[in-house]
Amino acid sequence: MTTRERAIMVPANECYIAIAPRPPGRVTRTVAAYAVEGQLPRPLEGLCLAWRVAGDRLVVVAVDRERADAWLADGVLSARVPSLPDALPDALRVEAKPIELLGHAFLPTKIRRHRNLRLAAVAVLLAIGCLIGAMGLQVRARELTIQAREADAAMDELARQAIPKWRDGLAPQLALTGELRRLRGLADTGRGDEPADSRDALAALFRAWPQGEAWRVESVESAGGRVTLRALAPSREAAIALAGTLAEHGAFDAGLPRVRSEAQRDGEITRVELTLTRTGGGP
Repeated sequence: MTTRERAIMVPANECYIAIAPRPPGRVTRTVAAYAVEGQLPRPLEGLCLAWRVAGDRLVVVAVDRERADAWLADGVLSARVPSLPDALPDALRVEAKPIELLGHAFLPTKIRRHRNLRLAAVAVLLAIGCLIGAMGLQVRARELTIQAREADAAMDELARQAIPKWRDGLAPQLALTGELRRLRGLADTGRGDEPADSRDALAALFRAWPQGEAWRVESVESAGGRVTLRALAPSREAAIALAGTLAEHGAFDAGLPRVRSEAQRDGEITRVELTLTRTGGGP
């Protein structure tokens, strides 16, 4: 055997071999060393060892630390035990694959440096990939921000076109929601801005207006098919009679008038508020 080669073969009969029951769990160098500590001729600190699992047994192969240090100093990169079956009992079957002795703390510097460089290269590639991904996300976020601003501007423009009386400073969503509620309210109540409905209600009121009585109109408000009359009536009975006359028209609902009496300096007056609402049909 020569130590001037980069890889050497170490015969099994030149090694310490120990066999112990396989410890539970994952087998590491420390676990393997302490499992066979009593079978080795030297303390664990003075040995370079490797191991192999054979069924329910643990096979440990070791050489003196000084010998391993000499190999490393001579530039040896690999020291393998080619075959163990010849050195073991016949009942114990171990894989014939060679066992590498130079590992862990005895790993050659060149191999350790190569592995470190490889890990560093992988880390650099990962860092570059993360940087590229972050830049891509930043660009994508900027594009989404621009698209969101354009969408907001388009929404504002559509809202202004749909709602001519839109107040400045009001969010378009609120403006559109308010307009939608207003239109739904008009549709649900059946009220519109058609002057024909108001004229029909006013015509019905004029036809039922009492003749020869001292009524004094204060205000008349009309909206859609509804007319609200506020007046001074000659008496409470006259106000109720007017509501009854309006109720005879099947197309309108007069309801009961709101009547209250007030004392004045020149006598008592009767104030009346009467609402006439279109219900359908003809006047």
